[in-house]
Amino acid sequence: MKLLLSLILIIGIISYTSSCSTNGSCGNAPFTLCKNNATLLENDGQRIDIDKENGRILFTIKYGDEFEPRVVSVPIKASNNENGYLKSQNTLFGQTTYTKVIGLIQFIGSISQDIVIDIERRIAGPTSNIFFPNNTIGNELTWNQIGNFIFKESTNTQYTCWPYSNKIFKGEIGKYNDLGNTLYNGPCSEMKSNDINGDLFIYDGTNVIYKGNLNPTTNGTYIRDLPMVYNETKPYTIKEFDVSKTDLYYSNQFDKKLYSVSLSNTFGPKKTILSDLPSSFQYYNDYIYYSLNGKISRINVGSGSNEILFDSTLETATHCICAQGFTGETCDHCDQSKNLISWVNGIPRCIPLTNDGNPITCDYDYQCKSGTCREVPISGGVKGC
Repeated sequence: MKLLLSLILIIGIISYTSSCSTNGSCGNAPFTLCKNNATLLENDGQRIDIDKENGRILFTIKYGDEFEPRVVSVPIKASNNENGYLKSQNTLFGQTTYTKVIGLIQFIGSISQDIVIDIERRIAGPTSNIFFPNNTIGNELTWNQIGNFIFKESTNTQYTCWPYSNKIFKGEIGKYNDLGNTLYNGPCSEMKSNDINGDLFIYDGTNVIYKGNLNPTTNGTYIRDLPMVYNETKPYTIKEFDVSKTDLYYSNQFDKKLYSVSLSNTFGPKKTILSDLPSSFQYYNDYIYYSLNGKISRINVGSGSNEILFDSTLETATHCICAQGFTGETCDHCDQSKNLISWVNGIPRCIPLTNDGNPITCDYDYQCKSGTCREVPISGGVKGC
């Protein structure tokens, strides 16, 4: 009996790490779905990020037969990537008349599995919002312009570079309308840390990267009074940057390339890492992970070897993934005290409930307390109560 159970378990695991032909071939239909129509969202400011603890890279996709985008992940090593390796992290419910959910900005951490997403408010402009693993929107962190963050879950610390305010803040993770104390004043477009002595690298949005500290001796220093680390000769061409313990990496919008320079001699020669302009990139453990032209790839900064981790352009490639909102090894977990399971054409969706007991989106009239489920005006087609 134990042998039979082990064989069933092995078969179940294999079904989640191989290509599929039907929902039934994914192991637990209809909670697991066989998909092949994913589009990588990368041209509206969506970013990639890395869950270093679990060895997965996160990004945003959208299926042609689903309204809501999803944040998904794949292993950071191509050797682990068989078709079906795609994991659904979040279904981005929450679009309304005044709110358009765009996609992933940053991963907060492995403890909470919370993320930060970009939301376009029709009145307030772009905002950065916490998004929880239960697929609900949390506190708004910045508005008018998207923020850039460093999170330290072990100390519940959030560093915020907010271009709209021209400040860098230090406060608690996820607090509403309270970013904490001002660490630095002045233009800040992006910031990164390589965890060496608290070093903080700050891009001013024009062409210069400066070096401060996550715990400065004096708060409020003007950013452009800090030591200059790198000066790109062509203004406004740095799209994005990252740092390792030894090097600075940045994408150049004018040259349409990704370069590296040594932090020990940033005025020395720069090295071309990638002869393309990635939509988004991150450095981790000798690799640049990046999104470009519908693909998630990684390139070794030393050898130059390039590997594709996910390719949304392969129309014939299939993979297994959980139905919308469902989680767990067999994709059948949905807390019905906080969610509604809605069945459409034999396919379930786990939809979060709002505080008034209505689902955040609906499929049928009976699901709404008002007795009416209808298309939300100017929402692109989402339905609501």
